[in-house]
Amino acid sequence: MLNVPISDKYRITSDAHNFTIEQYQPKAKKRKWKAIKWYPNIDSLLWGLFNQTIRESDAQTLEDLRLCVKEAKRQVDTIRTAISTQTPCGAS
Repeated sequence: MLNVPISDKYRITSDAHNFTIEQYQPKAKKRKWKAIKWYPNIDSLLWGLFNQTIRESDAQTLEDLRLCVKEAKRQVDTIRTAISTQTPCGAS
C-alpha cells in the first residue's frame, strides 16, 4: 500500500478502499502518524490537501490568503506532476 511523505507534517497512505492523509504527531507516545482524512480517489485527496492547507493557514488579510492559496496550489501541482511523471504501476 502507499506510504508517500508529502511534507514533514503529512503523508499519503492507502488501503484497499481509501487514500488517506496522515498527520505527524510529534508528541504521541505510541503512534507517530494519525489518519485525519479519508478519500475515495487521488483527485479527491489532492483537493482535500489543498483545502486543508488553506484552513490551517494564519492568513489575516486578503493578501495573506492569496499567497496561501498560491502556495497550496503549488504544493498540489507538484504532487500531481510527480504522480503523472512516474512509471505506471506494474510497468517495468
